[in-house]
Amino acid sequence: MRIQGYYRTLIAILLLMLGGFGGLGAQEVIPSSLTLDDAVRIAHRNRPLLQADLNNVEAAEWNIKAAYGALIPSASASSS
Repeated sequence: MRIQGYYRTLIAILLLMLGGFGGLGAQEVIPSSLTLDDAVRIAHRNRPLLQADLNNVEAAEWNIKAAYGALIPSASASSS
């Protein structure tokens, strides 16, 4: 379900970039029909902030794992 929402968001961004901004989009020839892979590739190339957002999600997932690791008991020893 999460992946479907991700692809819907990418397609929406792509449609906005290709149709909503008219001549403001990238200066490349876009075919009249696109596969999902092509749409994702174009969206990644034209939207660098998308990659930054994906990196933020990955960092947040690692933070969750680190938080779980803090719950694991630890032992230490010292001598004087």
